[in-house]
Formats: sequence, structure tokens, C-alpha cells
Amino acid sequence: MALIAFALAVGFYAFSPLFSVRALLPLLGMLTLFTISRPIYYFADGGASIHVGIAGSAARLTTAGAVIAGLAMWFFFNRSVGAVNGRLLVPVVVYLGVALLVVWDRTLLQYAGALALLTAVGAWYVGAKTAHQFASNLQMSRLIAWSVFLVVVAQSAISILQEMQIAIFVPTIVDDDTVTGRANGTFDHPASLGKMILLLCIVALPFTFSLDSKTRILSRASIVGSTVPLALSAGRANILAYVVLIALWLAISALRGRLRFKLTPSFFVLVPLLAFIAVIGYTRVSERNESDPFGGSRARFLDVALSQLDNIWLFGVGPNTYVAYFGQFDRLTGVGWPVHNAPLLLLTEIGAAGLILLAIPFAYGTVRAVQRFRGAGLGNDAAAVWVCSMIALYPVVTTGWGLVNEWTFPALMWTFGFLFQTMDEGLHTQFGTKDQPGRTRTGTRGSQSVN
Repeated sequence: MALIAFALAVGFYAFSPLFSVRALLPLLGMLTLFTISRPIYYFADGGASIHVGIAGSAARLTTAGAVIAGLAMWFFFNRSVGAVNGRLLVPVVVYLGVALLVVWDRTLLQYAGALALLTAVGAWYVGAKTAHQFASNLQMSRLIAWSVFLVVVAQSAISILQEMQIAIFVPTIVDDDTVTGRANGTFDHPASLGKMILLLCIVALPFTFSLDSKTRILSRASIVGSTVPLALSAGRANILAYVVLIALWLAISALRGRLRFKLTPSFFVLVPLLAFIAVIGYTRVSERNESDPFGGSRARFLDVALSQLDNIWLFGVGPNTYVAYFGQFDRLTGVGWPVHNAPLLLLTEIGAAGLILLAIPFAYGTVRAVQRFRGAGLGNDAAAVWVCSMIALYPVVTTGWGLVNEWTFPALMWTFGFLFQTMDEGLHTQFGTKDQPGRTRTGTRGSQSVN
């Protein structure tokens, strides 16, 4: 089914009037990043046991790693795409290399973790380059909207099939109470599906006010369609983050004068549909609350992490070695249960020094977003989405660690690299597209020059 979906995607792009290899490669890379998470090649033998952490038991090339490495090299050597500012990423790359050589123990686990983190850092660069190529062009941005829409539709269809008890993309662990009865889409865990869909919503939101009607409709359809896999995956933090994200986005858009409410026929179709999906989501979440009201032993895992933090807070114990190190002090941790707090997990593994360096792009982007979100252009819309996302993702990163594993972290970094660059692309943009010589389009939103 995944091959069929990709064949359809390639066919769609091939027959699009905007088709070119220059456009096809980044878009297929994006589709891969948000739909497929599989190991491709192992650089070392990590043993037969399953390792639980931000990466596998040994360094390996994953689908995300292959996409990011390939596109990073392609973007780097393809100067026609243009340049983006990657200096914010250099400190954390240097830190990981130096710490791996002189601070940490250079174990197979640490090599695997370092590779996963470097892949995520590279994903930021690839996301930024993708935005530089697509976001500011009124027609090219339609391809981004199409890509998001295709993934949401595919994941929704697969989730519905899984809800109907059709064995498709069966997760590795099927007898776990946290997995049973929940849709997982094309991923190995329901929580990963919810997180990927949430990130796609963040990508789509800046384009919901695009001048191009197709881009606008596709983006809004993706936001609405995302409720299906979110409800069927029954991730409580993911659903809460989605609700907060959309509520904040609507509120900020209204304050910025970007939101115009009209009673149209689609409104009377969407309200019952969303109400039905909400009932399904509520039912799934209620079932989870009955079987797992407190989300496992989160308080215990938090105490374990904090108990040893004084000894390792500066440089950490090394990437991907949380379970190996903290399992010495807690039996449950030792069998494969990391602390369910993404920032704290990174703090224990790469230390305060590494976490601060990794957070530099996010901190800088947040400052810029706060300064820019009040305007009425694409860059301002991206800034507003950034502000909303920083708040909405809080329950996700503080109640779980899935956003920083080797499958999801690259997608997270790609998303915010894309958003970061979109803020720049919209600096000289009014109402969604750059002022460039060309014919003038006049409408209710004002006059705008488009290609």
C-alpha cells in the first residue's frame, strides 16, 4: 500500500504543471519522512535484544536518515535553490562530535544516538531549504499543501482500516495495553501517528490564508482531516495539543484580522462530521483513561531521572544510554522505560550544554516569531503558528519522549526548520506571496503581484 501511495504521488507530481526534478525530490522526501519509519542498513551488530531509547542498539541508516542525508547533499550542491542560514545549527553539531570523542564512552548505543541527533539537526536544514524553494511562491506552495493533504488522507484511510480490525501495518508490540485498540497508521506506535499528524498540521496552518484558493482549501481540509487519525490513535497529549493549537490559531487570527466567519453550506457539513469524530475520540480516550488513568508510572520515572541529575547534568551520560545508565538504580527503568519527559531525557543524555545548544534555533525562532506574528503576510502567519506551536506542544514534550526518538525527531526538526525559513520568506510579503514583477491580482484582500 505504501508503494501504491508513492506511485500515485509520483504520478500526481509528474503530471502537475509545476513538475520538475527540482520540485519532485524535496516533496517525495517530505512524503517519506512523514509516512515511513524503517531501518535500512545497520553499521554494526547491536545484538538481538530490543533497545528502548532515542535510537536503536547500534548505528543504523533509517528511512529518515537516508532522506535527510540525500536531500542535504542535493540542496548543498544545487546552488539554484538558494542559501539559508545554517549557522544556528553549527554549535550543537560541533558539541556532539567533541563530546562523543572526549566526554562520553563511545559505545554502540552512543554512536547510534549521536547519529540520530545529527540526522534531526540535518532535517532542520532540509526543512528550511524546502521552505526557501516552495513557501514564498504562490503556485509552488500549492504542492506543499497537496503533500500534506495526501499524507493526511493516506493515514486517515489506513487508520480506518485498522479500526475495522484489518491487519495492516501491524505494530511490533501488539499485546501492550497502551497499543491495543488504537490505530497506528504506517508507524509502529499509535503515539507516533498522532505526533506526525500534529506536525503536519503545523506545516499546513500558515497556508490556510493563502491567496491561492486551492492551497487554502487543501490546507484547511488537512487540518479538518487530521482529526480522524488523531481520534483513532487516542493519544491524549496529542489530542490536547491539537485542540490548543487550533484554538490559539483561531484566537490569534481573529485578533490579527485574518479570520472571517461566514455561514456556508460546508459549515453545516463540517460541524456534524467533526462532532461525530469528537465522539469517537472521546470514546477512545475514555477507554484509555479506564485502563491507564495516570499514563503508566510517569511519576516514578521522573523521580528516577531527578535523583541522579546532580551527577550528570552538565554533559549527560551520552545519547541513547538513558536506560542503560538509570536502569542501574531502578528495575522498571532497566527493562526499557525512559523518563516520559522529552527535555529531561535530552538533559540526562546530552547534558545542559548540549540541550542549550540544541535549543538555540528554537529560542531564536521564538523571539523572531513574537516580534513578527502581528502582520498579515505569509511570514507573519508562520510566526503566529510558531507561537501557537510552542504552547501547544508543551503537554506532548512534558508527558512523553516520543518526539525525540529517531523516527519522530527528524520530522519535528524539519517542521520547525520549514516554519523558521517561512518567516524569512514572508519578510517582504503581503497577503501570502512575495512582491515580484508580474501581473497584479486584485481581490478583497488587496492588490498583490503574483507570478
